[in-house]
Amino acid sequence: MSDASTETIRVPILLWMCLILALRRRGQGRGESGAFLLGMRNGNGGRVTKYVCYDDLDPGAHQSGAIAFHAAGLAALWSFCREHKLEVLADVHPSRPDRPTKRG
Repeated sequence: MSDASTETIRVPILLWMCLILALRRRGQGRGESGAFLLGMRNGNGGRVTKYVCYDDLDPGAHQSGAIAFHAAGLAALWSFCREHKLEVLADVHPSRPDRPTKRG
């Protein structure tokens, strides 16, 4: 069965590597960390041009070792997107500190 609504989100390899390093550093090998992947959609999906880490938007996002993203962080995210004329294409966070997973 094919899913006609499947989109491809492209992430430049250097941006992806920088993101993974940032998530590992922020999680310190013990807890979760995450980021929103930002860019613009096109007819086939989208291309990521920037990321913003959860704790840059919501400093309390990782306090418990698990991710708890709060309303103030979402407001900061939407403001950031408006200011930079970007959209949230996906978010990514490790389910284990050494294995990032992507949702989107």
